[in-house]
Amino acid sequence: MDSPAPDGRRLGASLRSKLALLVTLMASVPLAVIGQLALQANADTLASTQRELQIALLEDLGNTIDGELADAEAGLDLIARVLADASIDGDDRLLLAKTGVEARISLDHAAVYDREGALIDVIAEVGTDTSDVPERLDPAWMAALVEHRSFTGPAIAVTEALPRVPIVVAIRPEGPDGPITGYVLGPVSTAGIQSRLAQLADAHLGTGPDALFIVDRELRILAHVDADRAIGLPSLADAPALAGIDPAALDPRVAISGEYAGPPGTMDGTMVGTVVGMPGHPWAAVAQVPRAIAYASLDQMRRLLLGSLLAVMSLATMLGLLTAARLIAPLRELTAFAGELGRRRFDLRLAPRSRDELGVLATAMSAAAAELEAGEARLAHELAIRHDLGRYIPEEIVERVVRREQDMALGGERREITVMFMDVVAFTPLTERLEPEAVVELLNHLFTMATEIVFRHQGTVDKFIG
Repeated sequence: MDSPAPDGRRLGASLRSKLALLVTLMASVPLAVIGQLALQANADTLASTQRELQIALLEDLGNTIDGELADAEAGLDLIARVLADASIDGDDRLLLAKTGVEARISLDHAAVYDREGALIDVIAEVGTDTSDVPERLDPAWMAALVEHRSFTGPAIAVTEALPRVPIVVAIRPEGPDGPITGYVLGPVSTAGIQSRLAQLADAHLGTGPDALFIVDRELRILAHVDADRAIGLPSLADAPALAGIDPAALDPRVAISGEYAGPPGTMDGTMVGTVVGMPGHPWAAVAQVPRAIAYASLDQMRRLLLGSLLAVMSLATMLGLLTAARLIAPLRELTAFAGELGRRRFDLRLAPRSRDELGVLATAMSAAAAELEAGEARLAHELAIRHDLGRYIPEEIVERVVRREQDMALGGERREITVMFMDVVAFTPLTERLEPEAVVELLNHLFTMATEIVFRHQGTVDKFIG
């Protein structure tokens, strides 16, 4: 608390407060700087780790897609070779083709087309819905098979079911380079991809909205952490994660990571996500989590640092106040002692409480008090001398005697002087008539007047007798 100074002025912050503040700053500022650097390093590490995790998840998902489609393609290729083998009886070829469908988890039916793309027959497991099989093949698909072993078409929406991805292979009885005599189409279910996607999201990203999903070239949902979202191939073109991505340019070179505004309801409104193009397919996979979840450990570390900083500041402030109190106590004694000296209490002494600079100062102030006390005694003695001499000697001579300017050696000095004797006429009869008190008062007036006249002419009163 501020208090008025001896001269009445208002003091500023006390030395105790300044010392406590200094100790607090010395303890907290380095901790705050180190903590901030640690937070920044942790944030960079978390960002890198989250990005690497999301890329690894998307690569795993890409491998699942490749495996599912490759398995289906192998099954369709087997069916095509069986159907093209003229050495096998017709009924046996159909039986082998059906066995090939049943042997593949990713296939539950396959459609056979002639060289013109017209549907011939559908090989399916019992109870399989084959409504997704087109009556004719798209000419663009058939044209693509002239130079390629297989072709993957755009995803097909299935009523109240996950979408399917059509894969077409050509039937070449004369070998890989021979003419095409027909086609085999297999609508591949995305159930396997959906299952793996859900496992990855649940294990690493949580089940938040849009945590993990796959879109095709038209930005339609092929697989989603919420399987119901994939039914009917709804569009996700307005998803923040896909903002700025050209659907026509989807390929493995697409790889984007960063932070962006999340959908309404997202914790802290920001998402951390990665978009990667799928190798071999015009698709993109997206992995994303709310920033609050991705950087949860950073927020926890920030709260821990803030709590530690507050604790250190509190402890440092308490320690600073205690230390300052120990340092200020001698200063207060010195201040009080100086005040007593100002009131001319030179008889007081201050015992040093330590052997440091404050102790030296206390000793010096006590010595100064002793010197002042001795000086006061000398002044009192000189004043007494002045008073006594001033009754008989002029003031100038008294000053010279006090200043040691007057030669006080025995023998004196030869000078021409005038000696005047003063007597009171008829003093004896006067004393007989007056009271003693009146006589004394009369003599005092007489001697005072005479002394002033003598001193005015640089004279000296030698003695009063009678």
